[in-house]
Amino acid sequence: MVNDTTSHEQAAVLLTNLWATSNQAKKVLLQAQVDADELEAEAVHQQEDEARVLREAEALKDKDDLCKEECKKNQAKFLLIPDQPRMFHRGPLSSLPNLPLDRWTRAIASPYGTTPTKDSKMPL
Repeated sequence: MVNDTTSHEQAAVLLTNLWATSNQAKKVLLQAQVDADELEAEAVHQQEDEARVLREAEALKDKDDLCKEECKKNQAKFLLIPDQPRMFHRGPLSSLPNLPLDRWTRAIASPYGTTPTKDSKMPL
């Protein structure tokens, strides 16, 4: 770089300018690569999240389907039980709040532990 028309100082300035320009170009390329890598990583992360959500939804659907199938197989096991008075009430019937005095109430309050038939009379 040094010759009859170029001094050492001019060569140093020229090399410094070349180095700075080259370094700036490499910085721009590196930043572009980093940005591209970040976008790619974000896309992969988003795809993984979508796949996870789909797997969870499918697992929930499978669980619901399995539960419905189990209910169909064992219908007697999964019958709804209507609200009933307390089964093990101890004490007089008058302490039960607003319960109808039908055969079920009498059976629950029966000290003998037997279930009355429709025609049987039980003392209150």
